[in-house]
Amino acid sequence: MNPFLSSVFVALLAGGDPAVQDRSAWKFDPNTLRLTGPAVTALLRPVGDMHGVVIEKLDETASPTAKGRAFLNLEHYLEKGRCAQYLPRKLDHTVTMNRRYVTIHFPQAKDWPVVAEMTYTFDTPGAIDARLDFSFTGGLSQFEVYFTSYFAPQYERSIRVKGKWIRPEISSKEQVLIPRDDKIAGRYKDGRWDFLKDRTRLTEERFDLPVMISRDDKTGWTVVQMIEPGACTHIAPNRFAVGHNFIIGGWDVDKDDKRSARVRLIAGHDLTEAGVEKAYQAFADHCRKAKAGAGK
Repeated sequence: MNPFLSSVFVALLAGGDPAVQDRSAWKFDPNTLRLTGPAVTALLRPVGDMHGVVIEKLDETASPTAKGRAFLNLEHYLEKGRCAQYLPRKLDHTVTMNRRYVTIHFPQAKDWPVVAEMTYTFDTPGAIDARLDFSFTGGLSQFEVYFTSYFAPQYERSIRVKGKWIRPEISSKEQVLIPRDDKIAGRYKDGRWDFLKDRTRLTEERFDLPVMISRDDKTGWTVVQMIEPGACTHIAPNRFAVGHNFIIGGWDVDKDDKRSARVRLIAGHDLTEAGVEKAYQAFADHCRKAKAGAGK
């Protein structure tokens, strides 16, 4: 690991307050929408079907992002018995930003009483954070969002099951759903997955960390995605679109309710599984402190 990436990863493991981190590690130019660090160049794409983060280069290696696609893309709404495929990403969304954040505002769609916002921030060296915020104008049952990142095909996925990191077997034409627990798994046949009915398979495994490690074994470059504790219902990798995806939420909501979830993406070279676990604990601590602060 090069010295800069090593120091960045140590900072992440320490779980320092983003407010006191060295902001010079990331530089965001609102004119070009590019986010740069010593080893990473990324484009923040705020509008269009494929909104999200496009990592253009990791040091001197090629982009880990699939051509024409993005990471951290808000893809589908789901609830008990139905799915709004490609909502909210196809909605006519708007953007606000400055040098510290980019926020995408998704309006309410017909038949889906929810208004969504997604804010990308880059206060923490070596990490890109996303916060999902939902406001509801009506009730929904077990509301979830499908949150996806499209990778170049050489990036293989690892997920922790029963304390061990595994690479799930996935055929070329399927998606697997690895649920958090048996209660979540019981929702599989309620109809929300009918839009991918022939390509989605529920696994017998249950994940024990809402984290996915995506690694190019040839170069050693690694991208890690992690979800706020308690917010992820399934980890959902596929091969037909090379998606490294998460299902977030599972909330029963009423009119005027609000829900949120945080996501963190880390890129580095030869990151170890033990190091990733420590980085997740630091992120979890950050999420808890943020919630405690919001409640004051």
